[in-house]
Amino acid sequence: MENNVKNDPESALALAENYERRISSLISVVSHYFSNQLSRALSDLEYLRRDGSRLSERERDAILSSICATLIAMSTRIKSMSMFSSGQLLRTDHHRVGAREILERAVDLVRPLIESKGITISLSCKRSVSIYCSPEMMVTAIVNILLNAVESFDHIYKKSKQVIVTTHLNKTDLEISVADNGQGIPSDHLSEAFEPFFTTKTRGIVLGLATARRIAKAHGGDIQIESKYGEETRVVLIVPVVGKGSKTDMEKEV
Repeated sequence: MENNVKNDPESALALAENYERRISSLISVVSHYFSNQLSRALSDLEYLRRDGSRLSERERDAILSSICATLIAMSTRIKSMSMFSSGQLLRTDHHRVGAREILERAVDLVRPLIESKGITISLSCKRSVSIYCSPEMMVTAIVNILLNAVESFDHIYKKSKQVIVTTHLNKTDLEISVADNGQGIPSDHLSEAFEPFFTTKTRGIVLGLATARRIAKAHGGDIQIESKYGEETRVVLIVPVVGKGSKTDMEKEV
C-alpha cells in the first residue's frame, strides 16, 4: 500500500489531508478541554481575590477544593497524554501489591474533585488480594476511569450523584468495577469509547479510557464498558491475580 501511495499523487494528497484533519480535530479537542479547565480555576481564584475576605472559612475551603480538583484533573490528563505518546506504559517495574491499597490511593487522589461536584463515592473491596503490577501505572488507570465517571455528571442535573467502586474475584483475575449514574454514552458511540481523545457534545476529553486500556493490556489484563445513555455507565478493569488459583491470596478477608 505504501508503494501505491508513493506512485499515486492523488492518494498521497488525500492521505495528507486526512492526517491534517485528524491533527486539527485533536488540537481542537485538547485546547477546548484545557481552556475550559483553566477558565474554571481562574474564575475561582478571581472570586477568592475579590471577595475572599467576606467569605466564611467553610466557603473558602470549598472554593480551594474546587481549584485543587480542577488542577488534579488537568494534571492527570497531561500525565496520560505523556504516557500514551512516550510508550512509558511498557517500561515500568511490576511487583506484588495489595489491590485495596491501589484502590484507596486512586480514590484519595480524585476525592477533592468528587466532593467539589457533590458526588457520593463508595468503595467495596471485600477480599485482600495481591496483584502483580506497576503500582503507579495501576493507580493511573483507575484514576482515569474515576475521572471518566466524575465527568459523566457534567452538563446534567441529578439529585443523587453516585460512583460505586466494587471488586469481584475469580480464579485468575480481579475485576475492578467503576459504575456511575451519570450521563452515559450513546450506543452509537460506545465502540469509540477507548479511542484516544474520544469526545461527545456532553462529555469532555476521554483519553483516560484509552490510557486505562493500554495499562490493562500491559499487565496482561483487559477493560470492558457498558452504558445506558441518560442512566449509567460501568467500566470494568480486569487484572490478573498474583499466584493464580492460590487459596492463600483468594481467601484473605479485609
